[in-house]
This record gives sequence, structure tokens and C-alpha cells, in this order.
Amino acid sequence: MKNRGVLNIIKSKNIVIPTYILEYYKELNISEKELIFLCYLLTYGESIPLDIELFHNETKFSVEDILELISNLSDKKLIETNIVRNDKGISEEFLKIAMFNNKILSLTLDKPNVDESKNTEIYSQIEKEFGRVLSPIEYETIKRWLDSGIKETIVKEALKEAVLNGVFNIKYIDRILYEWGKNGYKRIDKNKSKEEEIELFDYNWLDEDE
Repeated sequence: MKNRGVLNIIKSKNIVIPTYILEYYKELNISEKELIFLCYLLTYGESIPLDIELFHNETKFSVEDILELISNLSDKKLIETNIVRNDKGISEEFLKIAMFNNKILSLTLDKPNVDESKNTEIYSQIEKEFGRVLSPIEYETIKRWLDSGIKETIVKEALKEAVLNGVFNIKYIDRILYEWGKNGYKRIDKNKSKEEEIELFDYNWLDEDE
């Protein structure tokens, strides 16, 4: 996507991309270009007259690009086209984005609710280190670690190991925890009391495929 086109959209329509959309757009399996076009459509409300020439003039996307975007988003069940007759009996075509709004709502409701009084620190710490919000699948993976009896302090050490190696994904941390559990622990955390000593398996993770 050309940066000039994106800037043109933002300037002409005062587009603001809501954080809830940024949080979930990858789970919708849409491109950044499709994301921008969806947010552009949102400025018109849920029912938008299908005016390709207008879209072209305001976004500076080519007519071909706009037709492809509409087709892709329709295939992904995020928008739909409806034909209605106006008061004069003339058929008019509209784009409706209720499907997109419903999908975002569904993803929001499906996100696991973390008990505010328990285990909140590890979720927020991982999000801070990753620099992004965790996906529902990642929440479930972390919850599985904790439910299986892995202490939060161990998870934090695995997170530290991943960050030091420059890897920021849950699968990598999951592999570290698996290897530690399988091979035992060899390194002591000197900051803990004797009763809370954490021993960590010393492993060269960079030798493994991600």
C-alpha cells in the first residue's frame, strides 16, 4: 500500500483507527490495506452508498484496488452489498458493515476474562515485553501453564530468556517451559529465599528452529 494513499485517507476523512480494531484486525485475516479501507467506510456509518468514484476520489486508491478490496472483504464476510429501491423506484446499491462490527464484538466477548485478583501480573508483564495485546489463544496458553502448576515466577524467567534472545512469541516461551520441565533445573535465582529458589535449565534456544 502506498503511504501517500493512506495519508490522503486520514487527512481527508479524519480517520481514527480505534484501538479495539487494531487489537483484533490480524485475527480477522485482513491486510493493512483492507483495515484502512474498512476504517474509511466506518466514517460513513453502517450503510454506505456504493459509489466507487467517490471512494476513488477520497482515498486515491485505484478503481481496481477498490473493487478488489470490496470483493475480498465480502468473501471474508466482513461487509455485504444490498440493493434497495428508493422512493422513486430506482434501485440503489449499498455497502453494509454490520458483519464487521458483529465480528469485532464477537472477538471482544470471546477474549478470556482474567481474574483481576489472580495472575494478572504475568499477563500484563508479557504484554509489556511484547509491546502488544495478547490474543485470546495466547491468553489460553498462559492460563494452561498456570493451571498445570507452573509457577508464575518460572513463567517470568522463561519470558526473560525469550526477551534476551530477541524472540517475542508465546510458542517460544512454551518451548522453554517444556524443556525446563523435561530436563530439570540447573540455575538458581539468587534473589529468592531458600524456600522459593528457582532453578532454570541452561539451554541454547537460538540453536533451535523457531
